[in-house]
Amino acid sequence: MHRFFIEQKLKKGIKINLPPDVSRQIFAVLRMKRGEMITLFDGSGQDFLSEIQEIKKGVCVAAIVEARPNKNEPSRKIILFQSLIKKDKMEWVVEKCTEIGVSEVVPVLAARSVKTGLNQARLEKIAKEAAEQSGRAVVPVIRPIAHLAEAISWAAENCEKVLFLHEKADKIITPAMFKARILGLFIGPEGGWSEEEASLADNAGFSAVSLGARVLRAETAAIIASYFMLREDLDS
Repeated sequence: MHRFFIEQKLKKGIKINLPPDVSRQIFAVLRMKRGEMITLFDGSGQDFLSEIQEIKKGVCVAAIVEARPNKNEPSRKIILFQSLIKKDKMEWVVEKCTEIGVSEVVPVLAARSVKTGLNQARLEKIAKEAAEQSGRAVVPVIRPIAHLAEAISWAAENCEKVLFLHEKADKIITPAMFKARILGLFIGPEGGWSEEEASLADNAGFSAVSLGARVLRAETAAIIASYFMLREDLDS
């Protein structure tokens, strides 16, 4: 069943005029008909089974007939502090980490970042579509770019534990490190962290860890580490 994120409070029994982009997709792309069912979600943790009651070019009205809990969100919250990398790779990270279950993405400007800017609106659209496709209950927050020192300070205040991925770290990441409700994960840029940046993280009390002996690309490390940290079968 097709799923769509709606930026308004939903509840059983109401009718809703779907946003123009959603209406256009349902009418022109999916070519759905009156009486067909779709699922809407608003980030509240519930899915809303809805019936299309009116559909024509530019207009789609749906009636919410059932609200049901969405059980696809992970039990822990991962905030991904992803250093800026090339545009296509950054988009890949946002898409795949959304599918995996990451809750927030904080783009970080690092000393060796090749890119220094991004299209936040496009990343938000990618996150929304990935959340719809993967059956999630919420769309991850894409925060504005932060310099590393700012990101470290913010992570120290908002995360119960922070892992700082570094290829030179002595410790390899293990499930025992995930015993926290809100975890921060820092991923470096294509050229890796500088010594000064690693020292900043160490002074903040972050745990420097690696994914093993092989040096992975930034986008590979972000996806693998996020998946590993959100695998609930490792909790025990």
